[in-house]
Amino acid sequence: MPPMVAPIKPTSWQLQDRGKAFPPNYLHETWRDWLYWDIELEP
Repeated sequence: MPPMVAPIKPTSWQLQDRGKAFPPNYLHETWRDWLYWDIELEP
């Protein structure tokens, strides 16, 4: 079955626009600890 929409290679401008929107403002609370983790774990 062929894909409904042909894949495209995004331009650098498209990637830059998408990157500006990350991380989104609607992150679930459980992700905050993981994304903003800045300490090293002890071995």
